[in-house]
Amino acid sequence: MPAVRPQHANTPRTWPPPSPTALAAPAGLRRRQDAARRLPPLHDGRRDPIARTPARPQTLLQVQVGKRTCWYLGITRAQAKALFKRAGVTRHMHDGRGWCTPIEDADDVLTVAEHALRWHVAVEAVDR
Repeated sequence: MPAVRPQHANTPRTWPPPSPTALAAPAGLRRRQDAARRLPPLHDGRRDPIARTPARPQTLLQVQVGKRTCWYLGITRAQAKALFKRAGVTRHMHDGRGWCTPIEDADDVLTVAEHALRWHVAVEAVDR
């Protein structure tokens, strides 16, 4: 018995014309971008695995560890509030040096800053 083609296989498909910006791109790039749109998103939100990761400005968190207190330098008020909230730290304050927390909460703050927020962290011991 011969194979029968479905009726819709013989009808021509009408696609919308490509946009002017799409016409300006090389055909190979357009095909790659079209294929990338069909992929599920990657962990960083991109769909095209060849495209570069969007550059984020790196935050450098300078931490000075004293006898009972840690000072966090080089971050804004909004960054500090978000960092402490995400780390679950309720005891923090801003003094003349920067933001500070008790030494007991420093491990939580540093873990969130390094691993969750991907900040560069520089730690130094001070005697105050």
